[in-house]
Amino acid sequence: MMKKTVLALLIAVVMGVLLLTGCSTKEVETPVQQDTAAESTETKHANVGLFWVTATLDNTSGYTGWVLSRIGVAESLIRITDEMKYEGLIAESWENDGDKTWKFTIRDKVTFSTGKKVDAEAVKKSIQRSLDLNERAGMISQIDTMEADGQTITIITKEPYAALIGNLAEPLFAIIDVDAENADFENAPIATGPYVVEGFQPEESIEVVKSVNYWNGEVGLDAITFRHIPDSNTRTMAIQSGEVDITGSIDQSQINVFKDNDNFIVDEIPSLRTLFAYINHQSSVLSDLNIRKALSHAIDRESYALLIGGTPGTGMFSNALPFGNEKLKADGFDPEKAKEILDHAGYTDTKGDGIREMNGENIVLEIYQTGAHGSSAPGIIAAAMQAQFKEIGIGAEIRTVENLNAIYEEGKFDITFSNDNTGITADPQSFVQITYKADATRNYGKYSNPEMDQYIESLNSVFDPQERYEIAAKISQIAIDDVANFYINYIPLNIVGNSRIKNLKQQPIDYYMITPDIKME
Repeated sequence: MMKKTVLALLIAVVMGVLLLTGCSTKEVETPVQQDTAAESTETKHANVGLFWVTATLDNTSGYTGWVLSRIGVAESLIRITDEMKYEGLIAESWENDGDKTWKFTIRDKVTFSTGKKVDAEAVKKSIQRSLDLNERAGMISQIDTMEADGQTITIITKEPYAALIGNLAEPLFAIIDVDAENADFENAPIATGPYVVEGFQPEESIEVVKSVNYWNGEVGLDAITFRHIPDSNTRTMAIQSGEVDITGSIDQSQINVFKDNDNFIVDEIPSLRTLFAYINHQSSVLSDLNIRKALSHAIDRESYALLIGGTPGTGMFSNALPFGNEKLKADGFDPEKAKEILDHAGYTDTKGDGIREMNGENIVLEIYQTGAHGSSAPGIIAAAMQAQFKEIGIGAEIRTVENLNAIYEEGKFDITFSNDNTGITADPQSFVQITYKADATRNYGKYSNPEMDQYIESLNSVFDPQERYEIAAKISQIAIDDVANFYINYIPLNIVGNSRIKNLKQQPIDYYMITPDIKME
């Protein structure tokens, strides 16, 4: 009975938020498909709606490499399969001496889109450029020296570093022609993928055309236009109206519109992404474990999953990953226990206004949210959390911003949201290394635990996958026990195309999207 009451309350709160923001979870009738460039018999041209188009196309800038990979322009030495295994792409093979030395053999037939052959020297220069220009590159590679000899590149790390092989699959290390004539890394980088950049409007659109020199088979489309459509509602309407032929990251409240409609194809798989509520551990309120623990018990993750889809979150790693772990001991929904924790810690409501106090002042959290991964889920969950926190006597104010970067830099927040892929390299180390170590670049909440740091560092020299997964479970449990962050849920990934699109597939690693196999009738 309590679960039904809680869910009814949350639905009422969320519907109010949706009405205020102009969003709707109601299904929209599928209109007649409009004529698009995709129907041309002369040119196979597709329009694609992306939730994110970057301000630059330089793969060394932030996570821009992910966009270059999604649009089919850039490739890496290694590719991650649907089974979370590593296979050679630009690299034909590799070997490790069990210590610090790695040797990669570059395929003879690989060329840049200009037709120029890719050799070990070109690979070395591209990787070095990433190391020089992106702090994260050094952190997740630990590269000390590189030596190129014909088609063989030898990489020596600063210490044994088992995660290197998976991390080189990350598009931060996509192979770009550093020596290209009139190189324009920001607007038209030269890479090895099936498509070539022909036009770019920062944060708006990207035009690509088929690479006539693609080294790995036939390319299915002649040209593609990628449009920046950050809002899931708008992407839904764009593909329904025929404005785009392909899109993805459709909210769970809208995806069923396409599933039973012969005009569309849908591919949906369990997600490697976790919806996080990141906690600021330097906050005067949330630095107290008692308050964090109470808030964790106030969160009804099962009801949240019914609101936004997916499965309730347990730890940082999705259970769809080989190192996700269903046996973790997580906080359950128990508002009475939450109240008991707060009472015992001395946080009471002496003013009688329904809000508990700390040092005589009402405890009111600042929750910042913006669309995460092109989804409205953070706004929905923020409203639900606000309602449930109030039930245990904790106030919360929701602030909506376009970009969280400035908020993180200032450090003036209590909770923010992020939909993060925790398996970006089919291995646990990369994510925890850049997010949970005390000095990590994405440790926005300044979480710190020496035991956590030791486990993360121990992954460097553990090469056996099963042992790595066991360490990942220990890391996850420490984060749960510390209430390092709140793990909300794991939302499925999806991709939608109109019925003319063939061979469309949602990739588990979501920096893969456009492949040479995709065709259009």
